[in-house]
This record gives sequence, structure tokens and C-alpha cells, in this order.
Amino acid sequence: MEVGCWGRLLVIACFWAYATAGIVPRLVRCRSPLFPLCRLPLLCPLACPRTCLMDCALCRPVCNCNVPGAVCQDPRFIGGDGITFYFHGRKNEDFCLVSDSNLHINAHFIGKRNPNLKRDFTWPVSDSNDMIVNQLSISRSSNGVVIQVADMLRMTAHVVPITAQESKVHGYGINDDDDDCLVHLEVSFKLYNLSDAVDGVLGQTYSSNYESKIKLSAVMPVMGGAHKYKTSGIFDPNCAVSRFHKSPLPREIGGREGNALAN
Repeated sequence: MEVGCWGRLLVIACFWAYATAGIVPRLVRCRSPLFPLCRLPLLCPLACPRTCLMDCALCRPVCNCNVPGAVCQDPRFIGGDGITFYFHGRKNEDFCLVSDSNLHINAHFIGKRNPNLKRDFTWPVSDSNDMIVNQLSISRSSNGVVIQVADMLRMTAHVVPITAQESKVHGYGINDDDDDCLVHLEVSFKLYNLSDAVDGVLGQTYSSNYESKIKLSAVMPVMGGAHKYKTSGIFDPNCAVSRFHKSPLPREIGGREGNALAN
């Protein structure tokens, strides 16, 4: 997509809209040499002014929570197959998100009870990673962190407060007068070189053999089977579907990988 004067006018107009709202947006650009016509930096959307990526193929910024590998909100996942689903887990318990022979990622879920429902509202609040790695880099911002492991993963995590307005929309029962402020993580994974044996709430959706059993016609498509993904602790790779081994094993690469997204 070639961007000319119209694209520049659009950027200026967006800057003005953000300025009047008192928001400082983030600029993102495509850095992939495979998309030479997509070079103009663009502003993150209003829905995610500080947490977006550039989709080089579409030549437009997209929210981190709207790309494959995203884990956000009342946990809403976007699988490696592009299908959106929810996994509620249980509050104050730990679940494996990704498990492969050389990579295991757990998440700790916090929650709040709604007496009108049979389940807790839950959010991921922390992640742990077991990895066999050769090269690791970590960068931090005011409310987030980016972890990169060469040829394995890129994880972006941002701390997000659960506001009274969000609570009102979803019925969480949280208001501005509460003594405790609930915050959760919005996480985006880009996973590489996964084997077809990969499992976990999110990981299984990256296997080329995976067939989704989620009822897509439901208002809130939910993945069940929480017992399979439960671990004994945030640092324990011992869920029932664990594939992780402390020493490398021969692996057959065949899973889905990342897409044309860039900071």
C-alpha cells in the first residue's frame, strides 16, 4: 500500500483528535524489508493509544489485543488459528498457556466473585516462563515489558487497571471507592518454531493438527477443560498436558508461527 499526501493529512488529523482528548499516542511503523511501500509511521488506534503494532501486510496499526497470540480482558484469547475464545480458569490459580518441549508459559489468574454467576470474573495478572534459550533480551517501559528470545518468542505485556467504567459495562462490581485497585496484564505473544506437539490453552492453537471444538456461534465462545491446564504453581510446568523438558529433545517443527507485525 503506497501512502501519499492523503496518508500524511490523516496522521495530522489523528494527532489533532488525540491532542483534544489529552492523549499521547504511540507512533508505529513497518520495519520489514518485505513491505517497501509501507513506510509512513502511523498512530495507534483510539482503542489502544499506547499498545499497538503495525500490520505490515495491511499497512495499518492494530491493537495488541486483536492479533493472534493475544491474551486480554476477561481472559479473551486469539489463537494461532485466528479464532477468538475465552478461558475463565479459576481465581487465585495457575494455568499453562503454552507448553512445548523447550518452552513453557504459565499464568496466574486473579478474580472477583459475582454472586449472580456460577463462575468468577478472572484476569491474568502474572506470567512465568521456562525456556531453553541461547539469546534473551528484555526491555521495559513505564507500564510494560517486552521479552524476546531468539527464534522462540516475543512477548509484550502491559499493566492495565480495571476501571469503574469497565466494571459498569461488564458487571464486575468494582467502583472508584474500592480500597484495592485491580490491575491485570494484557499480553501479546509471537511464537516461533513450535512443534506440532505444542499444547496449553493458547499453545495448542498453533499446532497444524489442531481442530477447534469451540462453539463459535456462542455470544462468548468458551474453551473448557480447565483441569487439563491447571498447574500446582506459577513456576511449575506440571499441567496434565505439559510437553516441557529441562533438556532439549529432538523436535519436529510444524506449528503455526507469527505474522507480518512490527513495532
